[in-house]
Amino acid sequence: AADRKLAVTYLDIEATPDMSVFHDEAQVARGMASFLSILGEEAEPWQLVELLQSNLMQSEAIFGSAIAFEPDSYPWNGSMGVSPQHSGLPLGVPSSENSSFWLNMTQPWTLPRQEVWPGERRVLYCPYIARGDILMDLADAYNYFDPNTEWYHATRSRFIAGSMDYLVGLWGSPYFDEGAGNIEMVTYSVPFSRKTPVPVVHVPPGLEKPYGLPEQRIVHTPMGDRYFWGIATVDIDLTRIKFRCGVGEIFSEESKRCKLCPFGTRLRSSICEPCQDFEQSSSDRTECVLNYYYPLYGFAFHLWTAASMIAAGFRLQRRFYIMQVTHERGGLVLHFCNKHSLHMSSTKKSKANVPTITVYHSGYRVLDQPAKPFRFTVSGDSQVLLLCEEETIEMCNIEEMCKIEGFARFPLGWELRHITLCRAPIFLWLILGMGIALAALVFWALNGLTSATALLSVAGDLALSLCVILALRKLRANAGLRKQKRRRELLDEKDLIRMFSEACWEANQQLEHEARVALLHVGWTEEDLDELTYRTLKCQSQEAGVSVAYLLSDPFLNLARVRSKETNPSFYALKDVFFFGEDPIGKNIPCPRDGRLGCALVDTLPRHHRRQCTHYLSWTWKYPVATVTDALEFWLEETHAEPQSVFLYMCFFVNNQYRILYECDGAGSDNLEDVFEGTLKRIGQMVAILDDWHSPVYLTRIWTIFEQFTAIKLGDVPVTIVLPGEQNDSLISQIREGEEGILQVTQSLCAFESANATAFSPQDEEKVKSLIRSTIGFEEVDERIKNFMLNWVGGVVQEYMKLLMSRSGSIHPMTIRAERSRRSSESQRSSGSKSSGSVGMRWSGSVGTYATIMEV
Repeated sequence: AADRKLAVTYLDIEATPDMSVFHDEAQVARGMASFLSILGEEAEPWQLVELLQSNLMQSEAIFGSAIAFEPDSYPWNGSMGVSPQHSGLPLGVPSSENSSFWLNMTQPWTLPRQEVWPGERRVLYCPYIARGDILMDLADAYNYFDPNTEWYHATRSRFIAGSMDYLVGLWGSPYFDEGAGNIEMVTYSVPFSRKTPVPVVHVPPGLEKPYGLPEQRIVHTPMGDRYFWGIATVDIDLTRIKFRCGVGEIFSEESKRCKLCPFGTRLRSSICEPCQDFEQSSSDRTECVLNYYYPLYGFAFHLWTAASMIAAGFRLQRRFYIMQVTHERGGLVLHFCNKHSLHMSSTKKSKANVPTITVYHSGYRVLDQPAKPFRFTVSGDSQVLLLCEEETIEMCNIEEMCKIEGFARFPLGWELRHITLCRAPIFLWLILGMGIALAALVFWALNGLTSATALLSVAGDLALSLCVILALRKLRANAGLRKQKRRRELLDEKDLIRMFSEACWEANQQLEHEARVALLHVGWTEEDLDELTYRTLKCQSQEAGVSVAYLLSDPFLNLARVRSKETNPSFYALKDVFFFGEDPIGKNIPCPRDGRLGCALVDTLPRHHRRQCTHYLSWTWKYPVATVTDALEFWLEETHAEPQSVFLYMCFFVNNQYRILYECDGAGSDNLEDVFEGTLKRIGQMVAILDDWHSPVYLTRIWTIFEQFTAIKLGDVPVTIVLPGEQNDSLISQIREGEEGILQVTQSLCAFESANATAFSPQDEEKVKSLIRSTIGFEEVDERIKNFMLNWVGGVVQEYMKLLMSRSGSIHPMTIRAERSRRSSESQRSSGSKSSGSVGMRWSGSVGTYATIMEV
């Protein structure tokens, strides 16, 4: 028995044994381990044999059972008092009755030392009983203490390490037990222990230990401190074991592998059953499903057949309803309600092959009944250009037709080549679609399609496609007709709304009534008209300005003098007498903006003095009326504008002062920057009145500073600065003093700080200043406005010098005007803004008065 090798061959099985059904068999091994742990060294050999025999009788599933002891640990450490050096060992180990029963268990009836690994020889003992009258010492078959023996060392290592519970075992891997059971089996191993130490087997360094090989040590168990003594096992024949596989897999006894059931079958009660002919197995082989090739090819056939016929039937010979006809160089343009799907190059290949188009029911004889068919070219995705030729020259003489009916149609043969779908001609799609449908039909037939089903499918596709084509063409025709009708209605409504708006501006009740009746006729309701009236009046009230003619008129000047009892009152004084007192102007008139009593002053003016704003007026209420009117008169004279055609956004007139002054709403807004920018962009021009160049009030008011800053920031809003006549004279006189005078002018205009500017309403002042602080800051605002003022002063000086040279004959006036344009561009760049403009100076004649104007 010396130098025996490991006779355990592990099986290459890629499946997990289902050992859960062998719970009772595992309990047998645990009971045997418990008995040995209690009996300890008092266990006699005959008791071991009888214990193993009883294990086989407890379950037919147990093929064999063994008790494997640690090297040198049995029986000579027991009550028999026999040591490994006992002289009687070579003659055999006697049983308790000193009979030969013990000797028959071993071959060659001795317990010699075996080589457990190179350089280490120990006595191994493992009584083993198995079915087939197998009764032997397992150590005579192979070295079970070999480090590669899983059923021994995997359990031993865990028990000594304390990583498994007491009297709990492990199921090992399947193996072939050569020399002992000689079958394929799975072993359940349970460790047993004793109280006394067990001989230590020294492990050499470098020894391969796949399952671990810890040295003996005390193990703390519920039975107290114990020492590992050996392994009690039961063996289960592999043929009794079922293996667990994945979903749809079955274990193959031949290959010892789990494999899916063959394609076309399903797993049912551990048997792969074949599916029906029109079915196929699912990917996990758990069920049979419909062969997806069958519906796939059927669907492909139906899809491509129907798609080809529907695409052709829907796109060919369509009615292209005409929405509008306009003139263009070379002919007349037809604007269709829908896209025509023609490529832009479809009509540009050859002049000789220019296609024709036919127009139906347009209501115009020259279009419906031409001398010859119209030739055309594609001019847009929904437009074609009818070419003017000698025979159709009459067409080119008709007026544009915004309200038109009828439709146009192209020749069928030409459409097949030039109507496109995804930039490809429709006939290519027909060939492709029918080819794919035919191929799908062939593959469908190979997957079980019958002739009767094929005929029914073709007939069904034809019928369904025809129904879809007719429905789509009807829908498209209705859509075109609706667009034609809607366009005519919109054009009518647009004209009527324009007439209604004009009637509201003029307060022409007769014209307004006619517009309302006409709108009711085209489908509007009274509620719609009321809403239109409200929106129109509100919008006109918000966008209306006061005419300069009214500001310069005697009625306004007399009204100001009579109410204020002053010859030249300021607008602050007018505020009290216009909006407070016994007879406030407009207090009892509903405001068009919110419907409440109390309207803006502009809403009380005669209609010819109240129109859309043309200029934004930047000024302050501290100005006397004469200051404003004088400056505006000079400005009108310089620009040659008619006072009755200039309407100013003047806050005194256009803001509802009853909401601001009475209800303390203030003129500010939470979105102040957007409101100001929106107003200036909508009006597009600003006129700024400077009351004085010495110490202008204009530059002490936060609102005017903010207005100037906003205009400069926008860049595309021209700003015209105007001075009253007296201040013009003073400015020119100062400029005549030369460098010292010009320096004083610039210092006066730049001696301001926006941070110290004020407003009538403290709330408005805080809003504006908060906005400036949160954006670019006061210093940047001051810098930009100062640059603007310096450029203006420079322009005034330059214009004055040119005027002197012109009067003396040194320079032609045309040169002055050209230089003005060049200097304004330089002024724009030097000021750092996007504003553009020019500087002009008017000489008033012998009185020596100058009007200086700066447009930026």
